[in-house]
Amino acid sequence: MTADVENLMLEILKRLQADMADVRQELAGIRVEISALGQQIGALTSAVYSGKSELDSGA
Repeated sequence: MTADVENLMLEILKRLQADMADVRQELAGIRVEISALGQQIGALTSAVYSGKSELDSGA
């Protein structure tokens, strides 16, 4: 391969690495958001069932 082709390939690989790093960062953020949603759903579920038991025992 000529030097120009090698340089082009290296440039493409560097861009791919940068894109992959961006994707990793976004994925980490999404994981945090999903974890927070899971906690909120758990709290909401507990609140709903707590409210149901209060209604059941009060009737």
